[in-house]
Amino acid sequence: MFKLNERLFELRKEKGLTQEEVAKNLGVSPQSVSKWENGLTYPDISLLPSIADFYGVSVDYLLGKDETKNRQNTNPTIHIHVQEEGQEEVNIHLPYFILKTFLKKGMHLGTEKSDTIFSSFNLEEAVEQGVRGKVLEVKEKEGTLVTIEIE
Repeated sequence: MFKLNERLFELRKEKGLTQEEVAKNLGVSPQSVSKWENGLTYPDISLLPSIADFYGVSVDYLLGKDETKNRQNTNPTIHIHVQEEGQEEVNIHLPYFILKTFLKKGMHLGTEKSDTIFSSFNLEEAVEQGVRGKVLEVKEKEGTLVTIEIE
């Protein structure tokens, strides 16, 4: 039978971290981390997403519902921010699979200028490579600013 404490211990050891380092990053005491790993207590349910993010796994993995440890294959959210002089600001936050569908159907992501910038960037390859964070920021001399982040 699966035990959360074993999973937490294994993840910490794989990362080469001390209980103190984990505690500091999660905003809890080292004693709490020790109690979790020894099966004496469980983390508060509201901490599970933070713990999963910290270790780069899913909550399902922590709880033993999924054996896939690496979260790189999950569906990231794409953030697109476009500022073009004389135009309204565009902010798009979409799961990648929806954005991919929009692009395949030829839908626009902002203005014609921002679409040109966006189409020259291979977002699909970046997502498949597991890239996260700000992946593109283009500011043209006319004042157009396009920023793309993968989360």
